[in-house]
Amino acid sequence: MRRPIETYLQNDWKTYSIFLLSIVAFLYIFRGIYVDDTFITLCYARSLARDAVWGMHPDWVSNAATSPLNVILLTGFIELGVDPLLAPYVYTSVLAVVVFVELLFVSQRLFGTDEWAYAGTLLLFTNPLLVSTMGLETYLFVTLVIACYICFEREAFYLLGAACGLLALTRPDGVLLLAIVLALTLLRRPVDALKILAAAAAVAAPWELVSWSYLGSLLPDTFFIKRMESSWSGFHFPGGILLFFLDYPAATLASFALLPFAPFAGPLIKKGPAGRDLLLILGGTALLHLACYGALSVPPYHWYFGLLCASGVLLGSARLILSYPQRWARMAAVGAVSLFGAAVSARAALTTGEMPIHSNWATARQYEAMAQWINQQPEIELFRVSHEIGTIQFYAKAHAINQFSDRRIIAEQVLTRERPAALQALIELNFKNLKTFEEPAGGHTLGVCERTPGTVMQRWTVRASWKPPSNEWCFVKN
Repeated sequence: MRRPIETYLQNDWKTYSIFLLSIVAFLYIFRGIYVDDTFITLCYARSLARDAVWGMHPDWVSNAATSPLNVILLTGFIELGVDPLLAPYVYTSVLAVVVFVELLFVSQRLFGTDEWAYAGTLLLFTNPLLVSTMGLETYLFVTLVIACYICFEREAFYLLGAACGLLALTRPDGVLLLAIVLALTLLRRPVDALKILAAAAAVAAPWELVSWSYLGSLLPDTFFIKRMESSWSGFHFPGGILLFFLDYPAATLASFALLPFAPFAGPLIKKGPAGRDLLLILGGTALLHLACYGALSVPPYHWYFGLLCASGVLLGSARLILSYPQRWARMAAVGAVSLFGAAVSARAALTTGEMPIHSNWATARQYEAMAQWINQQPEIELFRVSHEIGTIQFYAKAHAINQFSDRRIIAEQVLTRERPAALQALIELNFKNLKTFEEPAGGHTLGVCERTPGTVMQRWTVRASWKPPSNEWCFVKN
């Protein structure tokens, strides 16, 4: 007879509370200095909360938010009265609590103690790469992957399907985990695979219909934007860890410190079906995800490594627990890795005002200064941005325009490319309901000076860890 989940949660609420409050206090350091793509997501959430429009600003519908579920959840926090700038921090803190509760259940089931719940949660939320994704969908994705595992173990197949559907709405590549759990279920009880598939479709299909008919494309525009971008200085996704190591050696080392232990997590199999399935679901999904992203040859954005990093943390820490019979040795190893990650992350935030790992050309504060200057020019209602748009649009009152906010740009870039006829037909079907909006008059552009011709109205010298040489940005009248 299966025990109710609540019986896995011991009543040591004081210890739980102190532990979680410590993580929440640590995460507070990173409020407001999110990466630019988080600010893009925030713009979507703010427009949805204030104007019921899916777009970066209230005048035009757009579809460049990769994770609809993430946007909707952030919108919920804003609707509850949380300041938009604090919403990613509050949201991530709530996810930390959810992850801890999930891992309490798994830890009790696998190891008979709460130890892995403390270790896993601490390592996940002090990991420099994962912390750098605050406000993006990475922590939500990890939360749902763990939820899928729990549902699989409890044989709650309808709930498992629903969780897989939510995972697909968190990122389209969430279907990879669905494929794995379907394969595992087909090997055991094929009829239950139909339950999973039906529930997943029931959750995900309504949004996909809205996306295709109302937003104008089944796939988010970011899929095409990132595919066209292809690489950074010759580095595609497979070489991303090396690229980040060159710029952020300590943060990258701390982020992937436990990954080498993950391949040796085989002893989990000795824990019975629960251990074997954890290895298959976490490890299998991460490897499949890694292979698919490598095949797509997308740029190495740091959050693309989030699942690999989180799987390395969870499986690697499980291996540590199995390796050291002495509790003090296990805790010392976990403490050393988490302290290293926390110190590296905090140092970046407190000394440079940046996330520990990112690929932005300027800091959030530098972009905010640009936007505040633009706000002092009342005649400017619209301007083009030739590079990163999220932070600038979040703070600017005028409308910032590029492919993330203007569907005409992405339509022109994607639909006019030469490709095989069959692929072209699929892409045209994806954009069958695309509607574009007339752009109001505007003749201003913001971008790197040497790439932005025109009459210079204002200059800023910016510098970020990702771009060591100073870059001069100009706001020009074309």
